[in-house]
Amino acid sequence: MTDQTFAEIITLLETVHGRSFSDVQLRAWRLLIGHLPDREARDATVRLCRISSYPPRPADVVRLVEGDPRDTEQLLEEEAAAALVWFEEQFADFQIVDYGPVVNSVVRAIGGPDAIGALMVKDEWKFRRDEFRRLYKTYRRRGEGADPPVPANVAASGFALPAPRLALFAAPSIPGLPAAPQRPALPSGAAAPELSPELVPEPV
Repeated sequence: MTDQTFAEIITLLETVHGRSFSDVQLRAWRLLIGHLPDREARDATVRLCRISSYPPRPADVVRLVEGDPRDTEQLLEEEAAAALVWFEEQFADFQIVDYGPVVNSVVRAIGGPDAIGALMVKDEWKFRRDEFRRLYKTYRRRGEGADPPVPANVAASGFALPAPRLALFAAPSIPGLPAAPQRPALPSGAAAPELSPELVPEPV
């Protein structure tokens, strides 16, 4: 947070609630809310002044920007479940499909579209659905993603790789989490890079 934004927030609180801050209080507020982005912190303060006649505390501003951890986990749980259902409807192992960066990462971590297709044929995918949700939440918390995985039969065709079918899962914004990564679709003729080791979550 810039000094200008912090000064605007303090001025707003002093004006609306008719209070003044000592030097010690100013330092405490700066320490507690100084990590927040300018716009989000300013908007949160304005909203708090609009909906409450009581002076907000630093924790009120932080909670409004970052969300309550319990709410964040619940929203992430629901998003992971929705991503799984959506993926199962969109899945294909005979063409390149861009599921979106986060889901692409999950597909790669589980072994790629060929491995997942084999699991579905053998009716063993049901035993990996929890893993899908767990991996999805891991990548989503990190704000990381990957490019579309390429099925083996497409890679071995000997032809230039076709453009992927776009079936991007739209991850909503969740307070307290990084924005879902956005990456362009794999261009025709380009090879999909392998998932780098740092993107592979540790076993849970």
